[in-house]
Formats: sequence, structure tokens, C-alpha cells
Amino acid sequence: MDKAKKQLNQERENLVLNKALALVTSQGFLALKIADVAKAAGVSIGTFYTHFESKEDLIVALAGETWRGRLQVFEALFKKQDLRPSECMIAAAFCDFLFSLDHPALFVAEQLAVTPQVWKSASFRRTQEIMKIHGAIKSTVCEAARKAIDSGEFKAWDDPDKQAAALDRTVCTLMTGSSYIVHAEFTTQENEEWEAFIPDFLKEHCTAIFSGYGWLSENPRKDVQRIAEYCLEHGRFQQLVNSK
Repeated sequence: MDKAKKQLNQERENLVLNKALALVTSQGFLALKIADVAKAAGVSIGTFYTHFESKEDLIVALAGETWRGRLQVFEALFKKQDLRPSECMIAAAFCDFLFSLDHPALFVAEQLAVTPQVWKSASFRRTQEIMKIHGAIKSTVCEAARKAIDSGEFKAWDDPDKQAAALDRTVCTLMTGSSYIVHAEFTTQENEEWEAFIPDFLKEHCTAIFSGYGWLSENPRKDVQRIAEYCLEHGRFQQLVNSK
């Protein structure tokens, strides 16, 4: 495939994804129909199937947008000069939580994508794309964690690589779990909109867990609150990505 045709195909695929996301945002995933997506994107159903093998494949592709956004956020965040390496680790959990608030439909797509029914019905190409991005995220966070450990901001374990891997798992657990809890509360309370915030329970968990992993802050609770305020002011997707 020549370069021009490949670019055209990618642009058309992006258009379909954007239209699908708009439909999901207004109608939800259960009401999503391939025919409606194709019509909104101005393509035939046959053309839709040249890009996505099924509705499940489309959901996994939308989930891929979530993972790409997360990677972009982390790559930009870990280059910030106005946060210490250890503070960047905590900010990663906060910024990812804010990303889920700003893109709730993508967050839901991510949760659906990892269910066996959807994942196993998606194309090999889609699932491998996500696995590749997941590997890049894990590598990026582990590298940032090791930098924080080597900088002396954590009491180092006998095995710093194991400590860095534990910090990576901590960030993943905090950002996914806290987002799930708040999204569930938002849904059951039938709120129509919310303002950006970082929940107190997430701040408390960061304080306790990072201190348990050896964070050498003189006042962890105060520092976590300061980092949360920083993220609310500077930690949205466009702010971080544009700051690179």
C-alpha cells in the first residue's frame, strides 16, 4: 500500500472512531450499532468492515485510544522539571484519574475491552496493538520509578528493580481502582456533570501506600495534597501533552 493510500485509510479509520465515540457518549455502548456508526462517518457498512472486524473490534480500538492517551500523559509528566521524580509517580495516578473524568466513554471502553467476551472477539491486530502500548506504559512507569529510587527519594530495597515494579503496580491499581469507584458512584447517583476533582480516598491511599514503599517525605500528607493541587491546575491531557 502506497503512503498516500495508507494515510487516507488511517484518516478514515480515525473518523469512524471519532463518530463512534460521539455516539457512545450520547447513547452508551449497549445502544451502539454498526449501521449508525457507518452512517455518522459517511461510509458504507462494507467500508466499516475493512477497518473493524466487529463491534467488539471497534470497542477494543476505542480502548486503544485510552491507552495511547495514558502513555502520552505519562511520557509528558515524567519529563516535568517542576516536580521531583517521586512526586511524578504520585502525580501519575492523579493525572490518569483526571483523564478518566475528562473521557468517561473511553474509560468505559477500556473496562469493556478487557472482558473475555470482547477481548476474544476482537482482531489479533487490535489486541496486539494494546499489548504493545501496555508494554510501553509499563516500561515508562518502571523507568520513572527507578529514577525516583536512584535519586534517593525512596528508601531503597535490596532489589531496586523489584521495588520499581511494585511502584508501577501501585500506580496502575490506584488509577484504575479509583476511577472505577468514582465512575460507579457518578452513574448510580445519576449526576449530569461533575467538576474536576481528586477524591480524598485516592490522596489518602497515595499517602499510605507510597510511604509504605519507602517514600522519604517529611510530611507525606501535606506533599500529596500539594501534588493533587498541582495536577488539578496543570495535569489535564492537553496541558501535559502540549508542554512536552
